[in-house]
Amino acid sequence: MRTLIFLAVLAAAQAQQTTRVEFEVVSVKPGNPLNPGSGMSSSLGGIRFDNVTLYNLILNAYRLNQFQLAGGPKWLATERFNIEARFPAESRKQLPEMLQTLLADRFKLVAHRESRTLPVFYLTVAKGGAKLEKTNPEQEGHTSSSSGPRLLKATAAPLSMFANMLIGAAGAPVEDKTGIEGAYNFNLQFAPMQGATPEDDARPSLFSALQQIGLKLEPAKGPVEMLVIDSAQLPDWN
Repeated sequence: MRTLIFLAVLAAAQAQQTTRVEFEVVSVKPGNPLNPGSGMSSSLGGIRFDNVTLYNLILNAYRLNQFQLAGGPKWLATERFNIEARFPAESRKQLPEMLQTLLADRFKLVAHRESRTLPVFYLTVAKGGAKLEKTNPEQEGHTSSSSGPRLLKATAAPLSMFANMLIGAAGAPVEDKTGIEGAYNFNLQFAPMQGATPEDDARPSLFSALQQIGLKLEPAKGPVEMLVIDSAQLPDWN
């Protein structure tokens, strides 16, 4: 029996080892903290981050919205890094997992997940009813979307998908409570809630733009899955 238990534990350990995914080559160098800009470029062979903060790298690695990340040292959002990494053969699709390994190896990142009660929004139908553009038969089954700080555009999208698209603009989780079935086309233009420019003065707010199509965001409280940073270290440049 002891032999069987040992073999089971050994097999589990080996399975865990085989699931570790990492870049083939990684270079981490200091960036310029006085430069607020950053960038990212990728190719079939690898990926490069220019002047990126660890804060943004974690968001990329774990595919989080800003409101889902908490804790960590103050330098998380101020120190900047230049990172170059090369993909192993045929593993580009595992980029998030490779970034997580990089964070653990080079920045000694330790984090845990937990659920917290935070502000959320419910997407509901406004007074007067929804005024949505129904998808035509030729568009059905050909869902597409694009988004930016001032525009949300989607074709043949259900309301649940549109609610998810609103998360970045609203700065909080958005849950579809409309009860509306089917697929619709959306072309929502609005002034960003943060970082608005004088040119945005003519644009409606996100809330007003939604009202124009008969929808509204209702503030509420709800559980949000968070990643909480327990500790992180600056790389050893020696």
